[in-house]
Amino acid sequence: MEFGFTEEQEKLRKEIHEFFISELPSDFDPTYQSPNKETQEFYRQLIEKAVAKGYYVPGWPKEYGGSGYTDIEQGILGEVMGYFGVAWPDGNGLHMLAPALILIGTEEQKKRFLP
Repeated sequence: MEFGFTEEQEKLRKEIHEFFISELPSDFDPTYQSPNKETQEFYRQLIEKAVAKGYYVPGWPKEYGGSGYTDIEQGILGEVMGYFGVAWPDGNGLHMLAPALILIGTEEQKKRFLP
């Protein structure tokens, strides 16, 4: 039984790692992030870049703005984010409401509430 990652999964891990290396400032301190305009702007810009790379809602299907990542791929993203101490600010919509809409929502609801 093989418990390692595939070549494609290792490539994804490296890509995500390089993204955070290039986007996080060298003095990034995940232990304290005061809610001020500077940190809000930093996270807003980081999230915009993460959305463009498909890292913000990776488990959502592509047709709704996600990446369609498998559970393993989402785990890889979470592991790398944890390594760097990065957490996405999110409300209930991203991880509670949206998955329910994707699974059981009507097409009208999906068009109205999902990007």
